[in-house]
Amino acid sequence: IKLHGWLMWGSFGLLIPLGTLVVRFSRCARHSREAASDKIAIVFYAHLIIQSIALLVSAGGAVLSFRKFSNQFMHTHQRLGLALWAVAWVQPFIGIIRPRTGQTARPVWFVLHWLLGTTTIILGFYNVYNGLRIYEMITQKSQRILNILFSIQIAVMAVVYLLQDKWNYVKEQ
Repeated sequence: IKLHGWLMWGSFGLLIPLGTLVVRFSRCARHSREAASDKIAIVFYAHLIIQSIALLVSAGGAVLSFRKFSNQFMHTHQRLGLALWAVAWVQPFIGIIRPRTGQTARPVWFVLHWLLGTTTIILGFYNVYNGLRIYEMITQKSQRILNILFSIQIAVMAVVYLLQDKWNYVKEQ
């Protein structure tokens, strides 16, 4: 159970949101005076690598789940986990069919990719908390410290996310 939890936290609780934060830095770079296409490409490939690692880590967690647990999908945690895992694997294919900037389908693609990604992150956070609660019930051991640490991690990521929108403004001050 522990390894499954750590793998899923690593994927849905850390790497997927981190990959999203990284790609948002390309937005800051685009608006920067010294923006260079190679910097934007580096940020994009960092996003791609982080998200790919997240998928592989989640695959490990899913394999553990299927091998070790009763997977009748009677509980919200199991059903949501399966749905998140499926959406996480759809995202790369949506990325592959990304229309070029300026094409009429690009805004629709962007909204779909952003919406699925954001939903995956939010529900992934929820499912990590839910998994901690289930683990606490099974082991009868408090997971308060992990809940607090995870909450701090989410808060820090939220601040970085919000700061990214104002980064250029902050630099101009």
